[in-house]
Amino acid sequence: MYYVYGLYDPLLNQLFYVGKGKISNNRHKDHLTERRGKENKLRWQRICHLRKAGVEPVIQILLTNIEDENVAYAEETKLIRQYGKIIDNTGILTNILDNAQPPSWKGRVKSAEHRKNLSKANMGKRLSEETKKKIIETKIKNGTLKSGMEGKNHTAETKEKIRLSKQNVPMSIDSSTKKSIKLKGKPWSEARRLAALTQRKTGPKPK
Repeated sequence: MYYVYGLYDPLLNQLFYVGKGKISNNRHKDHLTERRGKENKLRWQRICHLRKAGVEPVIQILLTNIEDENVAYAEETKLIRQYGKIIDNTGILTNILDNAQPPSWKGRVKSAEHRKNLSKANMGKRLSEETKKKIIETKIKNGTLKSGMEGKNHTAETKEKIRLSKQNVPMSIDSSTKKSIKLKGKPWSEARRLAALTQRKTGPKPK
C-alpha cells in the first residue's frame, strides 16, 4: 500500500512539500531525520528555518491506501503541478521535480556502459544485513533465488586450480566432523581410499 503526504509550514500555514511513500516504510519520517539536505536543499532549508523558530514541520497524509505505486506517483505529480514549485517560479513547493517516478527497467536491457557505471558507483559499498535480507526475501518470492554456479560448469582449467589449491591443506575439525557424519555407513570408493591415504590428518595429536 502507498500514500501521498505533505509537509506543512505551521508558521505560514502553508504546504511546502509533497511526497509519495510506502506504508511499510513511513517515508515521510525520513525528512525529519535527514542531515545536510543532500536530497533536496530547498526542503532542508525550510525545515531548518522552522526548527530555528522552535517548531517542527507538520506532516499530513493527503491520500492513503493506494494499491498501485504508479497511481501514487500520478497523484503526487498532480498535486505538485497544482501547487507549483519555487525552483521554477510556478508555486510554493520545495519539490525539485514534477514527476519523481524513476524510469522502469522492466523489459529493457542495460548497456555495457550503463552496467560499468553502476559497478563504479557501487564499488566499495556494503549492503546492510537488513537490505541483504530484503533482497533474499524478494528473490524467494519471485522464484529467482539461485546460487552463483547454478546452470554453470567449471572449466577444466578452473577445476585443476581448485584441486591444486586444496592439496596438502588440512581440513578443519568442523568440516572433518561434518564429512564423517555425512559418509558414515557408506561404502568407500577407490577415490576416497586414495584420499584417506594422502590427506593430512586434523585434530589434536595423540599423546
